[in-house]
Amino acid sequence: MHRHLVSNSKLSSLLEIACLLLIVGCNSKNDLVPISGQVRYDGQPVQQGFISFIPADGRGPGAETVIQGGRYRVDVAPGPKKVVIEGLEKIGERHVGGPESPLAPVEKQYLPSRYSDRLMTELTCDISSGNAEYDFLLKK
Repeated sequence: MHRHLVSNSKLSSLLEIACLLLIVGCNSKNDLVPISGQVRYDGQPVQQGFISFIPADGRGPGAETVIQGGRYRVDVAPGPKKVVIEGLEKIGERHVGGPESPLAPVEKQYLPSRYSDRLMTELTCDISSGNAEYDFLLKK
């Protein structure tokens, strides 16, 4: 009998936790704004890289995603953001381990620090539910 009560108590606790996670998960997902856009540097699409949206006040969640073929898509919490963009270009290949291991690309980040450095970025935007397109046309 005692074992049955413990099991029900554990089951009840697990159900409560599951409900809380479901509620929190739904609310946080609903608070996010799906955005997308293009990223160009000196008129050319950034073929590969990363874009990060960091809360301007340093509080709250940020978001990061990949840039592929000059485009990105990510869900971001609303509000003012600092934006960091890294553009990657392949400069070679090297073996992952020893000489018999597979080759992996060697890439370098090529965008200026005024776009790619978390502390020095000049890029900002204000995410709102009314705008889903944010393009970044970066100059050399």
